[in-house]
Amino acid sequence: MENLRWPVIVITAIIALALWGGGSYYHRYYVKETPLLEQLSEMEEIGEAGLHREDGEAILRIKPSPGYRGPLPDFYCRVEGLAQEELKEPVRVIFEDRPNQRLELFAREVSPALYEGARRGNYRQVAESIKLLAEKYRLTEREFAVDSHRLYLQVWDGDYCLYLVVKVEEAKGGESDA
Repeated sequence: MENLRWPVIVITAIIALALWGGGSYYHRYYVKETPLLEQLSEMEEIGEAGLHREDGEAILRIKPSPGYRGPLPDFYCRVEGLAQEELKEPVRVIFEDRPNQRLELFAREVSPALYEGARRGNYRQVAESIKLLAEKYRLTEREFAVDSHRLYLQVWDGDYCLYLVVKVEEAKGGESDA
């Protein structure tokens, strides 16, 4: 044991860890994340895209182009699919909206209906709630869509827009909603 050179062993271990950490960072940033962000920036529907991590989860923030009025489910699924393909891990996609005060008030009132709809599956009631609240706030441009994974709501008020995406809860076997 006396012949071992502890300082050399410790320094070698530190260098190995630094090389491993640097290589891991290089691979994640330059091989996965940068090409993904470049591909997203080439999509005409996207104004800006950014990727960061919170508690080990990849979060992709998308700011749609100011004039984007297309179907949100298709757009969301394309972005999510591309991100998962490039990163090889689950990604949470967040669409950044540009709300004004009227849209913020509308979002506050419509959110309970959206989350209830995602839990219970009463999508027609949700659509009716959205219609009534949109009329209350004089919001004529809106799109509500549902697929097997999420509820999507887009609302515009002139140049301002709101994007709400709520994940649909999967039904648990044996339970009834009485």
